[in-house]
Amino acid sequence: RHSPCKEARARTPSPEHKDVSIGSSSGTTMTGVLRRSAGRLVSAVEACVAPVQTLSLPGDARRGSATHSVSSSSPRETSIGRFYKHVGVRPEDQGQGYHVTLDSRVLRTPAQKPLTVPSEALAHAIAAEWECQVSGLLRAPTSSHTRTRLQRSRRLVPHDTSPLLLAPLPLPLRQVQRVQPHTMPLMTLAATAIDAPRGRAVVVDTLIHYLHTDSLLCREAPGRLAVLQAETYEPILGWARARLGAALRPSDSIFGAALPDADLAAAQAYLESLDRWHLTALEHLAACCRSVLLACAVVEGEVGVPDALAVARLEESAQIAQWGLVEGGHDIDIADLRVRVAAPSVFLRLLRV
Repeated sequence: RHSPCKEARARTPSPEHKDVSIGSSSGTTMTGVLRRSAGRLVSAVEACVAPVQTLSLPGDARRGSATHSVSSSSPRETSIGRFYKHVGVRPEDQGQGYHVTLDSRVLRTPAQKPLTVPSEALAHAIAAEWECQVSGLLRAPTSSHTRTRLQRSRRLVPHDTSPLLLAPLPLPLRQVQRVQPHTMPLMTLAATAIDAPRGRAVVVDTLIHYLHTDSLLCREAPGRLAVLQAETYEPILGWARARLGAALRPSDSIFGAALPDADLAAAQAYLESLDRWHLTALEHLAACCRSVLLACAVVEGEVGVPDALAVARLEESAQIAQWGLVEGGHDIDIADLRVRVAAPSVFLRLLRV
């Protein structure tokens, strides 16, 4: 299979290439060497990047399905063309809930099940997520633009210009319509609850398996941070002990807390008592907060979103207080976690409306 990356690497000179004599009578100079090297380097980069620009639309995206994953690796990888014009909400035929419609057709999950939610408020919120996938201007490469960049990269640079300062060619503006599943967390939670891609038993067993490494039960060695953990975690642990009927003793062991079978049985009984909507929200919260017990408190309404964020980021906040905040790192993580915690909380509130 033809690979432009391999072809570009074949054109790139190897370290052993010694057919140039700097300052010799042949007229070859350092500028000439840098000029050719820069041209080959840009050609190699263009050839390797070009295949990434092509997006393939998933087949069931045209039928109105959505991804189960709320944490996609890149918007470029998951965005698809908008395939509908109008979004609506209508009652289910049997009166068992509400449908979201795209152009009067019932929206379906990735498993091709009708997306039926028990609350009209939740249905309207999911419809709003689909409606907000609007068209707009986006700087995106075109075939002619790519050809122009390749031609420029192969063009010889004048002697009075540094060969390493090739002026970038700006991307042209195009009118695009995109559906980006990573911007629809309520849709993702609803589809996951309906399809149950991993199965209810697997979800419960996984949560119980990692309970002994719950961040509320794992403490630092005695010190300033351990005191801060005790002050922050103990109120939630006290509520969890009363709600689950378990001891839940924390530990500073690197292997996590040693929980007796009675604690695990109590936690499993609680998880199995949840319906599919609450279990899906709890699973998502436990993954992003690294704590099953904190997720239980949020699901039960004992802890709000701001407090949950503070508890989930306690250790990192302590590091920021000591070493400072890294712009473009910590601030992005905080914003991302805020969305991941707020989405299931809003999801559960809309279920009760």
